[in-house]
Amino acid sequence: MAVSLAMTFTFVYLFAAVVCLMAAATIWPRRRAPGGMPLALMLAAGALWAICDAIELHLPSSEGKQFISQIQYIGVITAAPFFFHAAWELAGGQARLSARQFAAVWTVPVLALLAAWTNPLHRWLWVEIRVPTGPLPFATYEYGWAFWVLTAQHYVLMVAATVMLSKAIQRVGRHYRIGMAVVLVAVILPWIGNAMYN
Repeated sequence: MAVSLAMTFTFVYLFAAVVCLMAAATIWPRRRAPGGMPLALMLAAGALWAICDAIELHLPSSEGKQFISQIQYIGVITAAPFFFHAAWELAGGQARLSARQFAAVWTVPVLALLAAWTNPLHRWLWVEIRVPTGPLPFATYEYGWAFWVLTAQHYVLMVAATVMLSKAIQRVGRHYRIGMAVVLVAVILPWIGNAMYN
């Protein structure tokens, strides 16, 4: 039963990764358009996140699960910041963030990635990773304070990006409004699931 569940979720994760990569490939030729580059990078980050989730289901040891999670964190820590950058550009923000704004967006994620790769030394991100023992194929991650700081910062970025896009949708013509609304819904739904998981 656990094997079939693991395979089912593997296919779900890989399907999500393929969709993200196809969307990123579609956007990439238009990367010079407002929001194009960060949106494509956000989708690539989502694909990496999903691929690592698929692999993690099949690793038998907590050490292996931690290693793939460390790789996965390249996607995890960049998804929300790239979405914020996409929303900033789509909402008509200035071409570049100020140095202070850029630091506010990226400092916590970069430090969280550093915490992921040095986690065995301090356990700030993952206190413990327990391999599954029941019918579900998911490991149990006990998170440390660095995870919760990153999570809080990402939710702030997501809320700010959502507000910016919501206001921008009201200002643009109907032709662009539908596409922006689809982007907004497509990004918000996974983050609602993420919040429920947390």
